[in-house]
Amino acid sequence: MTKEQAIEKLVDQINSDMAIFVGILAIVLAAFLYFQWRLSDKQIKKMKDETRQELEETYHFNEMRRDINGLNNNLKSIKKELDTLMDTVEKLKTSISNNEHDISKLGKLDNNLFNTSEMKIDYDSIQNSMERAMIESEISSLIYSKDKEKSK
Repeated sequence: MTKEQAIEKLVDQINSDMAIFVGILAIVLAAFLYFQWRLSDKQIKKMKDETRQELEETYHFNEMRRDINGLNNNLKSIKKELDTLMDTVEKLKTSISNNEHDISKLGKLDNNLFNTSEMKIDYDSIQNSMERAMIESEISSLIYSKDKEKSK
């Protein structure tokens, strides 16, 4: 074997060894990248969970959600009570207007009683006082029932 052939054989051997080395290195690098990627996903998920947990502990999000839901429920019940109260007020207005008609009839019948100089009755103030008393009574009963529910 000549020197050239020996060098050529040696170069071929080196190329073959280098190809095997590069192949093994590529496989090791691919495995390393795969495991790094998997660990990164787990680490990212773990960091997200830890951050979420820390924020929930710091700012009490669950308690805030419960409080907000409770406030929403309270607002809904107050709205229902207000609607009921408005219906009652409308009924009272209707009743008062009906009573007003009856009172005006009574006033015509007992005109002498209302026209005495010793006792002058201001019809509007009586009507306003009656309306105010009925509305205050209704509001007081609603507040009392609400306070009673809260104490339970």
